[in-house]
Amino acid sequence: EFRVINGKGESVWVALSAVTIDWDGRPATLSFISNVSERKRLQDSLAQTLFERETILQNSIVGIAFLDAAGRVKWANRVLTQMFRAEGGDHIGKSLEPFYPSREEYLRIGAAVAQAVGQGKHFETELRMRRTKGDQFWAYLSGRAVYPNDLSQGTVWVVMDISTRKELEEKLRASTEQYQLVVENVTEGMTVVQDGKFTFANPAFLQLLGYSAEELIGKEFMPVVHPDDLPRIAANRERRLRGEAFESKFDFRALRKDGSFVWVQVSAVLVDWHGGPATLSFISDITRR
Repeated sequence: EFRVINGKGESVWVALSAVTIDWDGRPATLSFISNVSERKRLQDSLAQTLFERETILQNSIVGIAFLDAAGRVKWANRVLTQMFRAEGGDHIGKSLEPFYPSREEYLRIGAAVAQAVGQGKHFETELRMRRTKGDQFWAYLSGRAVYPNDLSQGTVWVVMDISTRKELEEKLRASTEQYQLVVENVTEGMTVVQDGKFTFANPAFLQLLGYSAEELIGKEFMPVVHPDDLPRIAANRERRLRGEAFESKFDFRALRKDGSFVWVQVSAVLVDWHGGPATLSFISDITRR
């Protein structure tokens, strides 16, 4: 294949096939020439498209792999090989089973994938996976069939290392549990009031007034205040919500569920609660005092 210049001065790609023949008793060349400019244009366009897609896939921030119908790796981008520490390329043409923590887990995921693909859905999960040297990490795994409902043409997978997120989640869970233990077991009452309603109350406060959480959460705060103390409490609350100076520590009579009242001392601060202003109060029973 080569280029020729046509009568208009344009460059044209042609394909030439030539054979030696006898022509009037002398050797000659018989050539068959066809215009392949359109095919070359399509080939160049395809090559450019493949190059661009290869560049995108190789430089993605997530691991990407293409598996054949038998679950063997046909292609994997750089991020995925680095994630599994498999830069040597030994994984190509092989199953991903060595990267699972156990054969049972590998088979479980395979069955779940087959079920999801059979329903025309994609599959995703979070699980521990194993690097080449055996150390484990948390991964987000998402896969779908190249053609919906058909595993025969292979599957495409996205893998993300979420170990850092999992570590933070675990620290948050542990921290939350510790704070929960403190809040649940402290002898001082604690409440959060937002838009005039209870949004949180710890067991000590519920026990003090004789209510269950279901009876109090979502209910108005003012009905638990003795009528004679309402004006002062309401005025203090309005100043606090307007951002003005307010009495952060004060006493009032709180009405119990049975109609009796107890004297309480309140220390209140303004906090952000789920994106809105609220009052966090620490409440002590000072009836005896």
